[in-house]
Amino acid sequence: MAKQYDYLLLGGGTSCGYAAAAIRDRDKNGSIGIVSADNQPPYDRPPLSKGFLKNPDLSLSDIHSKDESFYPDNGIELHLGVRCEALDRSAKSARLSDGSEVSYGKLLYALGSTPRRLDYPGSQNAVVLRTGADGESLRAKAPAAKSVVIVGAGYIGSEVSATLRAVDVEVTLLELGDSVMPGLPSKPTRAAVRDELERLGVHVQEGDTVVEADSTLVTCRSGRVISADLVLHAVGVKPNVELGSSAGLEVGNWGIRADSTLKTPDPSIWVAGDIAEYAEPITGRDYHAEHHLHAKWTGEHVGACMAGDAREYRKVPYFFSDVGRLSIILRGWPELADRSFVLGNLEEPAFSEVFVKNDGRVIGFVDVREDYKAQDPICDLFERLIGEGADLSSRLRDLENPSFDVLSLA
Repeated sequence: MAKQYDYLLLGGGTSCGYAAAAIRDRDKNGSIGIVSADNQPPYDRPPLSKGFLKNPDLSLSDIHSKDESFYPDNGIELHLGVRCEALDRSAKSARLSDGSEVSYGKLLYALGSTPRRLDYPGSQNAVVLRTGADGESLRAKAPAAKSVVIVGAGYIGSEVSATLRAVDVEVTLLELGDSVMPGLPSKPTRAAVRDELERLGVHVQEGDTVVEADSTLVTCRSGRVISADLVLHAVGVKPNVELGSSAGLEVGNWGIRADSTLKTPDPSIWVAGDIAEYAEPITGRDYHAEHHLHAKWTGEHVGACMAGDAREYRKVPYFFSDVGRLSIILRGWPELADRSFVLGNLEEPAFSEVFVKNDGRVIGFVDVREDYKAQDPICDLFERLIGEGADLSSRLRDLENPSFDVLSLA
């Protein structure tokens, strides 16, 4: 007989951990099951590219989203090391890779994404960084490597480059685009990150990638040959939509489609985290994001909705990254802006960039500095301004002054 759950959470990542907590806060008795291909309970991924990577004393239990006692204490059952292989939405059941079947009343689809891998002769030996096991493997291999080549200079590639330099590993960072962090819509921030990486001793090479590799050498498209004992692919991810698509859930341009509450057209299924492509109510556009806080916040939101507290998901996006001494925070949707204003000191660096629409509405914000504590009040201010759609038309002349104090916008 199939195991029955009132709430079945598929994926087992950050979203599932926080969704389970939100459910239990509101429903003290409903049965909850979490299914994860990982052999760990839900954990927070940001340390994998930073503190966990350089500190051999940290274990995966140190980055768990919840204490291990949380799950048994709250009657939450974990199915670890198993995958969901099929969904039957009409029967409201899931077939797992261990041969068992579970049924559900409500389901969270939070299967996340899978790192992309480049295809070239020797690419099968490259590593990626997504799971805790990936983090343990990279941490074990890096100290013995004389030189590491990292392909892709986005968040993960830049963070890992800086972290490996902190433990004296030689690093070459290749980016096929024309700058590090190519997806970040802030030219000053991209420049600051590149400067910091070079200060740390990372060899940054834009406009180049790997075309061939063996156990000791990497050949680049430019013809450059680099000595490397280890290659890391950090070239983005692809959403794990196949299970949902096979079950008849709607797949959008990125992930599984949902409304502004994060519910799919199937009234029993919600989405959260990387996989969610939803009707974002502040901008009126379809949106998805790949970041820790998005996974946490959407998980908390969906857990509340599943337990009966249904409402729109209205959160101003929050991305953060640490590269060397730099703390980088992004709020909102700067990619939708028509113009921006840079305030502060680019050389230090300690600056903010404010992004506005042609009608004066503030739509995004980026802040870069070493003093991360100074970012909190600025970040909170712009969360409010962006969420309100504040009109800064009367302050544009002020914003043209690099010495203008953004906190005065309060």
